[in-house]
Amino acid sequence: MNTEAESHLRGTAYHEAAHAVVAWRLGLDVHSIVLREQGADCETNTESPTVLPLTDQLAIYLAGQKASVLFDCPLPEDAGSDDRRQVAILLEGLSAREDRKQRNLAYERAHEFLMEHQDKVRRLADHLRDTREVDAAEFLRLMKL
Repeated sequence: MNTEAESHLRGTAYHEAAHAVVAWRLGLDVHSIVLREQGADCETNTESPTVLPLTDQLAIYLAGQKASVLFDCPLPEDAGSDDRRQVAILLEGLSAREDRKQRNLAYERAHEFLMEHQDKVRRLADHLRDTREVDAAEFLRLMKL
């Protein structure tokens, strides 16, 4: 695998692992995580976050972007576009000031959870790089190690 592809795979694995670990930390069930070639159609399937307060929902969507910085694994600019779209939908209708406040609170929450469980994020990301897919049972096993 070339260096660019390896870097992209690493970034994608951390991005998706961050979504899953933050969702899990917030009490949601993680059903599966799938990485596909070149990062296209990668997804983390969880119980619906709509049962959570707005800040927590945002924290899940922003966790992938936060992981990129925390774990030094940048992704291409177009990565995370679905996450940005979901954040925009959740914040629709808020004033610019309230939008900024909610984003900041969510980033802080994601940062807190990712730092609290950084060993789990790393373990899950490494596993995803190797296997490209994790089901619910495997995810829970990895969270218990």
